[in-house]
Amino acid sequence: MLKADPSVGCVGEGREFPYRSYDHRGRVFGWAPPRGWPLHRAAFDIEAKAFEGSACVRARYFGRLSPFLLHWTSTEVAAKLLDVPILTYLKDHGAVTASQDWRGMDTRRGRASARIWMRSIDLGEHWATIGFIPSASQGSSWPTW
Repeated sequence: MLKADPSVGCVGEGREFPYRSYDHRGRVFGWAPPRGWPLHRAAFDIEAKAFEGSACVRARYFGRLSPFLLHWTSTEVAAKLLDVPILTYLKDHGAVTASQDWRGMDTRRGRASARIWMRSIDLGEHWATIGFIPSASQGSSWPTW
């Protein structure tokens, strides 16, 4: 599986990518952003659609958001970008509503705030989400590159 797109870069299976994540079977996938993206911080998460996830976490934090793992990967990326455990992120912010188009989201960690840009991708057997915080020179608006 490999998806290459100028608006997202390249997502595929393998260890050669700078941002990596594992599915529930231990398979490694990764994301390489397009060259020249002014990233301050970036994150990637992937889950196999066949994986049910934790029923307790799903019921407590995600309610009727469906499919669960699509929203889980978005929440995981937001937590990674803020460098907090996902359960802490869920307790403080709740679940992130996924989008298959680029969207910006303002978030806080303590007194610091950040503008996160993220996008979820349907890869057939997997849901993946990529996200980043732009470099300071880009500000919080959609990066122009």
